[in-house]
Amino acid sequence: MPWQILPQPERQFVSRLRRARRSRFFIDESLGPGTKEFFDYFRINAVDVWEVGLAGRDDHAIFAFAWKERRILLTHDEDFWNDRQFPEHRNPGVVILPGANGDERDMIRGLLWMLQLMERAPEQWRKQKVRITRDGDIFTRLRDWTTGAVVTKHYRFTGRRAMEFV
Repeated sequence: MPWQILPQPERQFVSRLRRARRSRFFIDESLGPGTKEFFDYFRINAVDVWEVGLAGRDDHAIFAFAWKERRILLTHDEDFWNDRQFPEHRNPGVVILPGANGDERDMIRGLLWMLQLMERAPEQWRKQKVRITRDGDIFTRLRDWTTGAVVTKHYRFTGRRAMEFV
């Protein structure tokens, strides 16, 4: 299966995206208490589990809060990739970031990749799960509404080119 270069988005699409509503984020405990400062620095709307009194709570409470508040959940916790435990119909959008091994540089790179993709148009990411690897590979999981199947796609961005593994 080869990598296939994706076409550049049309200017109209890019222009609409720049005007789109900004995403709001919810930072899981697994990312650490300093992660909120990253979002504050860029003036991005984010809250963390400590602010809302959910530190130490189970993953289901975290997932439910993100859904209720319409915030994309950011975590290191691979459990959120499990569709049986965290079903799509209640999925606010989940991003599993690299750096769970304690490598802060991996996490920051993952956050920067995530922001390039998800800073705008939060409704586009609702019901999707995204996993970003330390190498910058991006996996997305969502339902293909034409077939009904849950599909995982694999992307890579190099410079200004986006590629999909097909």
